Amino acid sequence: MLNNMLTKKFRVTKALVKKAFLKPPSDSHKGQNGKVLIIGGSPLFHGAGRLAAKAAWETIISFSSKTNDMVYFCSTKANLDYLKCKQECFIGITRNQLDHYLKSCNAVLVGTGLMREPEENWPETKKEPLITKQLTQKVLESDKKAVLDAGSLQVISPQALKNKKIIITPHRTEMAKLFSIDEKKLVTSHNSSFKEIEKVAQVVWQMAKKYQITILLKGPIDIIAGQNGWYYCLGGNAAMTKGGTGDVLAGVATAIYSKINDPLLAASAASFITKKAGEESWKKQKWFFNASDLINQITKVFNFF
Repeated sequence: MLNNMLTKKFRVTKALVKKAFLKPPSDSHKGQNGKVLIIGGSPLFHGAGRLAAKAAWETIISFSSKTNDMVYFCSTKANLDYLKCKQECFIGITRNQLDHYLKSCNAVLVGTGLMREPEENWPETKKEPLITKQLTQKVLESDKKAVLDAGSLQVISPQALKNKKIIITPHRTEMAKLFSIDEKKLVTSHNSSFKEIEKVAQVVWQMAKKYQITILLKGPIDIIAGQNGWYYCLGGNAAMTKGGTGDVLAGVATAIYSKINDPLLAASAASFITKKAGEESWKKQKWFFNASDLINQITKVFNFF
């Protein structure tokens, strides 16, 4: 168990997360407190980008400091037509409208639900991996504050990431593949000692420094590393291994990052909030909650602050 006093220096705490809370000017209006752009969804993974966008929006309305106040969701026309029936609170835009909205956003998430390989039974997905790479490169070339997740992490090289404004949110398999690391060096469990956590953190921190990015390694214990240091975040539960929870985390991280300029703090706060939402979901539903249920608990998490 984690019983060493040294662990407190590196642990994500409530006090650390509160530093991410910023109040908007009292005379500000819609659009002045941050704009988030989510680029995601595909013919195969139609729901992932939607989950990220909903998580970003829930963070907006829950955050006592109003991290931001507008969310744009860029996806395929089929996805957007479906969302119109759901009366979602974010603004849907097509891929051919991306350039305009990319210029005006404060932070962008790319990769959730984007395809890394075509589905052999669906001819219409043949070009999707190329589209994923093009969309990811467009974001990286924009020099915007950005979060890269899922599909985007599987179509680019580490060299393409080299940018201090970038946060990536891989699980350990994605991390190992992207940086050519032995996956066994990235394993943690809820019972890991501080020494075991530190060993993984040093590997993650080395990559963060080498490529000048911020890395949020998802796992039973999240490891968050940036240019100047690293943290670990406890909490959550095994029920959070369900599909979609990573999309939620990415959406929360982008929402917070749209307002503050510290990627390490934004990623750490997102990790803490998402794990707490998982704990609240467990209290209510035990094993039987999904990513949508997780989003619904984000508001409750903010009652802790």
